[in-house]
Amino acid sequence: MNDKNGWIPVSDHLPPQAGFSFLVSAVNPFGQRDEFIAFFGYGSTRWFTMDVSKMKNPYSTYNAVSDKWTITHWKFLDRLPRPVKLVPESDRPKAEKYRCSSCGDFCYYPHSLKPIPYKFCPNCGKEVAP
Repeated sequence: MNDKNGWIPVSDHLPPQAGFSFLVSAVNPFGQRDEFIAFFGYGSTRWFTMDVSKMKNPYSTYNAVSDKWTITHWKFLDRLPRPVKLVPESDRPKAEKYRCSSCGDFCYYPHSLKPIPYKFCPNCGKEVAP
């Protein structure tokens, strides 16, 4: 049974899809709770993570969650990070002032004859969509 925040106990059921990332809540032997992103393995009953501090062996390519962490709950991620757009602030074809669709701050690219070359927003650092 889901609680009001969307957490599903592992004792009720495991995620329906293998390989998809979920937010998990885990507890260690000292009773400390932590939340991190993990995924359920294909054809296995193990959780895997890219978080090096929670891996069984961070020096290996086998990225199973350490036995020291017991995953108790999981929930679907609200959304995945999406690239932002740098929108021209004027209707001129060679606009020099752009606004980030995420942070709302401005950036400048003078005399842009080609599409803006930024791969990341200079203000918030989020990835810019091509």
